[in-house]
Amino acid sequence: MNERKVAARHSPTRIGTPFSIRLTRLLLWAAVGIWSVWVGGQVFNAMMVVPIWSVNPPETLRAYANLAREARGLPFFIIFTTLWPLLLSSVACLTSRGAAWSERRWIVLFAAIALGVSLALVGWLVPTIAGLFAGQYTTDAEGARAFRAWERGNVVRLGIESINLLIGLRALIGSYR
Repeated sequence: MNERKVAARHSPTRIGTPFSIRLTRLLLWAAVGIWSVWVGGQVFNAMMVVPIWSVNPPETLRAYANLAREARGLPFFIIFTTLWPLLLSSVACLTSRGAAWSERRWIVLFAAIALGVSLALVGWLVPTIAGLFAGQYTTDAEGARAFRAWERGNVVRLGIESINLLIGLRALIGSYR
């Protein structure tokens, strides 16, 4: 490797100080790692749990809710949520201020999509499914329609989250350039 490439790689103006490079990488590793577990859990949910719910909604939702009351487990949706990657990648946006835009844009895009997904979850998907489990519908047909709408929205969200995982991996790879 010639001296120019070595000097450019270790230049403090490339991404900032060496500490900010390490901090950005650490934040990205944590954000992408948590996002990966989240997406994996959501793929499992979409392939194994949602089909059970969709057999005859809202009856199957009521039956599932009754079973879930008796079960004990970790609060997956609190530990692994889109909030943590959103916060971590937002801080990574700040710590990578000195980076070239061609690399930094992937971090910003990852954070922006994480924000959009978080807003969709909090604003519509979670309240809709929680309302269905709580029986907040007037007829079974209305509950079934609301479930089908939620089911379509869930698939779209999962597709966006999967694309964002690839964007996060690109941001992570870019932090090593």
